[in-house]
Formats: sequence, C-alpha cells, structure tokens
Amino acid sequence: MMLPGGNPLEAAIAAGQTPSPDMVAAAPKKGALKPAVAVACLSAVVLFFVFIVIFAGKVKLSEWVPLEKSPEVLAERADSILKKIGNTSTPVDIDYGFDSHGNTYSDYAAAEASPNDWERVRSGQPAVYAFWHRTSPRYLEPLESEIVSLNDPANDVAGMTKVILDTRGRLLEFQIVPPQVRDKDTQVGEVDWTGIFAEANLDIRAYRPTESLWTPPVYADSMASWEGPHVDHADIPVRIEAAAFQGRPVYFQVVAPWDKPLRQEELFSRAPQRAAGVILILVFLSVVGGAIFLARHNLRQGRSDTKGAFKISIFVLLVSLAASLIVADHIPDLGKEILILFKLSGTSLFLAALIGLLYLALEPSARRRWPTLIISWNRLLAGDWRDPLVGRDILVGGMLGIAHTGVIHLQFLLPTWIGLAPMPNLGTQISYLQSFKQLLSNTLMASATSVFGAFAPLLFLILLVTIFRKQWLATSILWVLYFLVLGLAFASSGRHWIVWFSPALIAAIAVVCISRFGLLAMISFGIFFELSFHNAITANFSSWYFGNTVFSAVVLLGLAIYGFYTSLAGIPIFPGKILSDAEN
Repeated sequence: MMLPGGNPLEAAIAAGQTPSPDMVAAAPKKGALKPAVAVACLSAVVLFFVFIVIFAGKVKLSEWVPLEKSPEVLAERADSILKKIGNTSTPVDIDYGFDSHGNTYSDYAAAEASPNDWERVRSGQPAVYAFWHRTSPRYLEPLESEIVSLNDPANDVAGMTKVILDTRGRLLEFQIVPPQVRDKDTQVGEVDWTGIFAEANLDIRAYRPTESLWTPPVYADSMASWEGPHVDHADIPVRIEAAAFQGRPVYFQVVAPWDKPLRQEELFSRAPQRAAGVILILVFLSVVGGAIFLARHNLRQGRSDTKGAFKISIFVLLVSLAASLIVADHIPDLGKEILILFKLSGTSLFLAALIGLLYLALEPSARRRWPTLIISWNRLLAGDWRDPLVGRDILVGGMLGIAHTGVIHLQFLLPTWIGLAPMPNLGTQISYLQSFKQLLSNTLMASATSVFGAFAPLLFLILLVTIFRKQWLATSILWVLYFLVLGLAFASSGRHWIVWFSPALIAAIAVVCISRFGLLAMISFGIFFELSFHNAITANFSSWYFGNTVFSAVVLLGLAIYGFYTSLAGIPIFPGKILSDAEN
C-alpha cells in the first residue's frame, strides 16, 4: 500500500511494471517553469527569430537570387512571349510555379572551385531558381503527385506549351508540342529567331551558328544552334539550341555548361551524401522493423495505448489530407478528380498508419523505461491543454528547433567571417514561394510530419536503451548517429573544418530535446525548424513574399507565447513584493 503523497508512477516503475497511460498522465503536476527561466526561453525564441530574419540576406538562397517579380507577374510575361511566338490559342488549363536547379549548379561550382562561383546567382543566372509556365488544351493531370509541376504531367499533347524564365523574366526555354497531323497546305519558310533571342535578352549577332547537338524534346523538322557568351557572365560560353516544325518555332533553350541532358543522364549525389542516405535508410528500416515487432508484442500483452494511437493517427490523417486538398490541382471532371483524391488519400493513410504503428511500438516501451519523455504528450492527448508541462515542452522544444535554424545560419556565416568566399544555404523549399495556399499546406503538413520526426528518433532511442540498458550510452550513440548523418550530408564539402562545428552542435540540440524533454518537445522542435528554415524568410518589407516572414512570426511566436503562459501555471512573472515596492 502506498504512503500518502507517494508517486504511483515511480512505484510502478520500481516494481518492474508498465504504468498505464492514465497513470503517466496523472503523474504529479510538476513542470511549471520558474518565471526567469520562462522569460529566458521566450526571449531566446524572439532573439533567434530576429537573428534569422536579419541574416537571411546573407544566408538564404532565396535572398541571393533576384526575386523582384511575383509569380503572377512572371506568368503574364510568359504568356506575352507565347503570343509573340505566334501561339494565340486559348488554353483549357494553365499552371505555373518555381523550380529549383541549385544542385545542378552546385556540382559545377564545386568542380570549378572559383571564389566567386555563388556570387554569379545574384544576377538571376545561373538560374538556380527558375519560373515555369505551362498551358494545355486539356486539363493538366499530374501523375506523380496531386500537384502540377515542371515535368508532371508529360508535355506530350498537341498544343501544350512550356515556358521557363529566370526570376527576372528572361527566356531560358520554351517548348510547343506540334500538331499530331501535318498540315500539307502550310507554307514553310525560314524562321527568324531574332525576336526570340531578344526575349532571352540576347543579341543574335553576338552568336555564331554551329552544329546542333541537343535533340529537341518535341518533334521538329528543322534545327538550329549557336554558340556565344552567357547573358550575364561573358567569360562563360553557352549554346543556344532551337527547332521548328513547318516553319513555326517549337523549341528554344539556352544551354549553359552546368545544364545536363537529364533525359539521358541521371543526377548523382556526392559520395558522403550517399553514405548519409544509406545510414538514414538503415535507421528507417530498423525503426520500422522494430516497430512492427514491438507493436505486435505490445498488442498481444495488452500494453498498447490503442486509444492514443487512434487519436494521433486520426490527427495525422486529417491534417495531411487537409494539406493535400488545399494545394492539389483539382480537375472539374469527376472521374479524374476521384483518381486525384485516391492518390492523396493513399499518401495520408500511409503516413497515418505509419505513425499509428510507431506509437503502438513506442509508447508502452517509453512508459516502462523512460516515462518522463511522454508525460506531457499523454496529458495533451487527454485534453489537458493548460498543463504547465505541456506548455514547457512546447516552449523549450520550439526554442531548440529555432536554435537549430540559427546554428545552420552560423554554419554559413562563420566561414565568411574567417575570410572564405560566401555561399548561400540551399535549404529553402521553393514551394514556399508559390502561393499562400502552398504556405498554409506546408505548415499543416509540417505539423503531421513533425510527429513522425519525433516518434522515429524516440523509438530508436528506446531501442538503444533496450539493447544497451544504460540511458547515457544510448543517448551518446544517438548523438554519434545524428552527427554522422548531418556531417556527411552537409559538412563534407571540404570548405573548412569549422563547418563541422554545426553538425556537432545541431546533433547535441536534437538529442537534448528528445532525451531530456521528450516527445511533445520534439514535435514542437520540428514545427519551429520547418517554418524558420525551409520557409522563404526575408527582412525586405517591400518584397512580394514578405508575408511569409509575417506568417512565420505569427505562428511561431504565437506558439511560443502560448507555451510561455501555460508553463508558468499562474505564477506571476514579477513577485508580489517587487510590485508592492514599486507601488510604494
């Protein structure tokens, strides 16, 4: 029999029993932060966010590339180019967006090893960010996902067009799919390419004709090619490839040295990045394999929190489904729209099932071996939104997540402070620049994927504790794995040894978050990191995408303030004695 004031959770663990979810949630109400600590955490979130915004111009690729024109302005520019070429038909469907080619140029820059490689992108070309515009006489039906993209669906229907511009609106490429049936009455003449060169801001007189080497992606009965200087960098030679069908232009492309023939070559990552990928795959397979075994065992033993698994699976399903529905390119054709719904529903169901599996495997083991890591999570599932421990973990996890982004900023700033050539961070997801609905969709999806991003390492940590029996040893191994993956993927470029400082610190931040504060803190960590790192943040108030910065500030600071207020558990920030002394 327990003595009055005893802790049933600690007693159950000491007796070798697995405490129930209700027992974990009902653990003594500890967790309120001292006012000074809570203020320090909230201040850290604000300072890190300000730091990220201020230095975005020096770090983020989206700030290096000239993004003066919004997608709507660039779409109007693409439409005007099509009309000048002679394509005046009214399309049934139009779609457009940005695409990233940063990795292609990154390989070229690494091989060239010039100190000003990345300074070039400030002119708009090399087009590490490009704008694409597609039209079709039928509805564009994506095959790979629910979103139309540069190459999905294929450009293979007569009358389809594809225009690619740099971010300043200069033509890089266009394709027009010719008619399937040749018109025998069409008068074929010579194509005057002068006007099309002008749309690329090129003077055709500066380019000498040469043999055409690149096969057009659409059918053509005549081809032409020129060689000459790059539009922004005269020291770099480029090829201009063009083709026509029955005297009408159907293809034009500016081919720079870093552009690869992707229809015949596959892009490969560097060896360290491939090694990091292999490690991640092995960890993922071990986590899923271990989850299947543990979930089955827990269900047989009656230890599983099936109610909690159901709640989190439904949450992930609904949130990911909502994110996909918001951003999907819908088609006003019931039969085709159902196929899109099936596709995005399948993705959401897979993610929800995977999360449910991890939860069934993780939660009982965590309850037995390390219950402090899931107390706040259990209380949140029980509906106790105002529990101080819930607030603490959201606040601290968010602080560590935004600190993760801050450390990555430092990884790119420190080399420049010791005299190395600056280089931008390629981490901004180009989708954040598409539209507000894409921004909202990405945020919703981040809240779902952050659950997986928290469950997977926690389950792996529990597996390590089960194998090695010592928490400190399991935590150390987890840090080593984090460090290896991050170092091989992001610090193996050989620029300077100082870049390895960032993976070591980031690994420590992530491991402290998961091993000290637990599941809910790690979920908050993921959301704060996503919106501060991958989002297109800028300090330029006049920028057309400054709203992204405002959106991140509202969401992240709102969550941080909620965590701050809740973690205090009603404790005043200023003690009553100080207030009374101030009044006197």
